[in-house]
Amino acid sequence: MPQLNSSAFVEGFIDCEKTQGPIGLEEITGEVEQPKKQTQDPLDSGIKICHQDLFKKQQLTTTMKLLLFFVAFGSIMMGMDQGILATIEVFAMPDLKLNDSQWSYIVSAFSLATAVGTIFAIPIGEYLGRKRALQISAAICFGGSVMQTAAKKFSILLGGRYLLGIGMGLEAMNIPIYVAECAPAHGRGGHLSIFNWFQMAGSPTAYVVACIFIQVKPIWKWRFMAGAECLAGLIQFCGLLLLPESPRWLIIWKKEKQLLSSWRRLRIDNAISRFELEKMKSDVEDDLKNRTTYPEAIKLIFTNRRVRTPFYIGAVLGMSSQFSGATAIGYYMITILEKLGLTVTTSVYALLPINFWSTCWAGLPFFMLDRVGRRPLLMYTFPPQIIAIILSLTSFYVPLSKLSERAELYLIGLLLYGAFNNIGISAIQWVMAGELYETEVRSIGAAWSAFWIFASAFVTTFTFSKQVDAIGVEGVYGLYTGFTAFFMVVLFFIFPETKGRTLEEVKEVMNSGIAGIMEGNVVRGIQVMRDLMNKLKSRNNEYRTYVMEQG
Repeated sequence: MPQLNSSAFVEGFIDCEKTQGPIGLEEITGEVEQPKKQTQDPLDSGIKICHQDLFKKQQLTTTMKLLLFFVAFGSIMMGMDQGILATIEVFAMPDLKLNDSQWSYIVSAFSLATAVGTIFAIPIGEYLGRKRALQISAAICFGGSVMQTAAKKFSILLGGRYLLGIGMGLEAMNIPIYVAECAPAHGRGGHLSIFNWFQMAGSPTAYVVACIFIQVKPIWKWRFMAGAECLAGLIQFCGLLLLPESPRWLIIWKKEKQLLSSWRRLRIDNAISRFELEKMKSDVEDDLKNRTTYPEAIKLIFTNRRVRTPFYIGAVLGMSSQFSGATAIGYYMITILEKLGLTVTTSVYALLPINFWSTCWAGLPFFMLDRVGRRPLLMYTFPPQIIAIILSLTSFYVPLSKLSERAELYLIGLLLYGAFNNIGISAIQWVMAGELYETEVRSIGAAWSAFWIFASAFVTTFTFSKQVDAIGVEGVYGLYTGFTAFFMVVLFFIFPETKGRTLEEVKEVMNSGIAGIMEGNVVRGIQVMRDLMNKLKSRNNEYRTYVMEQG
């Protein structure tokens, strides 16, 4: 399943300006500043509170902790689906008498429905509320999981897959918005990473479930495995009943009484929290005054080159993340390992630690993106991914008589791919969904990016078995190698760096369009090569001087 990396994604929906210097309460509340008294409450005395105080650590309330857990927990279903479908394929197909073509529909239906779900996610969240949108999505996911678990024929299983996918589309867009609108500013990025961690933890969780039920009778084992997703949806739905609505959404819809109740549950009552609430009200009112309608936003995309340019980049990023085979290989992993020569049971046990390995690497982008930069991290991780795919491809040419060497080579490639994919394109595709688009079109832009990710996942998963029949697993891996190399070259030219840039500076980058970005990237690439050559020449001269002195 395509991975969501959340912190920068949500910047598209939340204005978290970090102004320098103190901001007085009189600027927001109209109160006159009084002389400073250490013994008085800052809000009562009118003492200036620095805006950066909002980004200092504050103690979380019990409700806030529950919100972070139950809201983010929903994303575990996205990760679980891939591992569960990969495992149940070998048991469900003979039980339901399905052929390869029908199973292609079963696997790809989820991604197609998720792409559709993302289109409706933002309007549903805006009009019904973040909490209610997630309750609807959890209920849909639960219903879809029950259908696929109890299915006795192809049409019921397919319907369950579509329902589950639509629910996941709603989840994917509304979970990070809900968390970002409720979490304190000081730890929003870390709190949002919980969402991403749960999504990544879904895959090893699926293989834990598979390991538990792998010894059950074949006719039942796949249903027990599929039923695990029912439990995840039910847990989230019940947990959401304990939570308040997003304060920001309540401000937008002018529900003052509910707003105060929600805020008291999410924050400890002190000067900072009261200041934060007043500032949120002020910011939302400003946003509403300058709000762009959907027709106006669409017109802006088509008529303004600066606004339109990020949509090209977002589409390419979405396709590049999936045409390396990340989702398709995950859904057919057990089948691939069977073709390699391993048994189903051995494959399930082998994939458990590998998925835990990938989950560990998924946390690194949170620390690396702002230190290394988006563009270097993306460009540096593409070559290792290509090498990893080639290693896995090469394993199929090792004779079956050397099964141990054959499996080791494939799994080494899989480990490398999981590591570099998770710290590269898998994370960056979602980061850029929040950083590329301007405020007026950011919700549309985020949905656009998500649509291309899931639509590309649908194409690769739907065609995988047909490609294997036509050109073999080796041929499919060769195809993914070519696609990965192609998109690496394309992104080298069109992908801009946004690290350390304000949203206004990102706008300036987009002003020149794709052609201007390409020109700038080529110039910087040439300069990097020149600097590298000069360093090599300098080192060579130093070495020659050293040799002559020693000679």
